[in-house]
Amino acid sequence: MDLDRGEQERLLREKCSRRWSLPFSEKTRIGRSTILRWIKLYKESHGTLASLYPPGRADRGKTRAMDAETVLCLIRLREEFPRVTIRSLIAKMQERSLQG
Repeated sequence: MDLDRGEQERLLREKCSRRWSLPFSEKTRIGRSTILRWIKLYKESHGTLASLYPPGRADRGKTRAMDAETVLCLIRLREEFPRVTIRSLIAKMQERSLQG
């Protein structure tokens, strides 16, 4: 069922202003662009609810934490170069591991 433009806007404003209980999030509002993206995905999938499911993670099954040796190396480098950026510290660490 298609709604007229005014009714669509009213519903969109209503949904954006409402407070929601979102699992695993401290957010309580859903933005206009998010709702519009969901509508577009739903329509493009010809009404398939699964089109709104979050995509799978590319790093699934892989650790996201650094091992203890890497952490200690970064700490030593930070002590040696206290004013450089994290990106520079990582580059220095990579240089040293290639030279070592």
